[in-house]
Amino acid sequence: MIKIEKILFPTDFSEHSKHAFSYALSFAKEYGAALHMLHVVEDIQYLANAYMFDVPMMPSFADMEQNRLVTREFPAKFIGDTFANLSRHFMEDERSILIGLLENTGNIFQRKKEALRMAQKTPDLSRLVANLQEVKKLQGNHPVFNPGPDYEIKQYSRAILIQT
Repeated sequence: MIKIEKILFPTDFSEHSKHAFSYALSFAKEYGAALHMLHVVEDIQYLANAYMFDVPMMPSFADMEQNRLVTREFPAKFIGDTFANLSRHFMEDERSILIGLLENTGNIFQRKKEALRMAQKTPDLSRLVANLQEVKKLQGNHPVFNPGPDYEIKQYSRAILIQT
């Protein structure tokens, strides 16, 4: 059995991360581990260059140190499926724990351009305005931690995993 002494809980203070915090806290209690919270302010210049030239994100500290916290692509058949089914896939096939999703990966300008094309396809004017507002809110490399079993997997997402 793995001995867990420290748990790092990254948060963006969203509703999803509040939900995930209860899991991190219960793991910390169960294993008698120290719980550390982390909130990162993005380096805007690096991210602007990354989006413009579609370079991969910088590896996380945990990934560099132990190669245990990773993001990974998953089979396309899971797009539109549930978080529970994707989680089961990684647990059964790779013995890895799915802790979240990284949404809107790759070139964010391309994602927004595609979303804008899709948003404009509706003939309903009120729906068109709502669609355009959603496009404006679109964030690249948006982490969603522990979204719940029925959460629908979106295109251009990557799995956030703890390799066991």
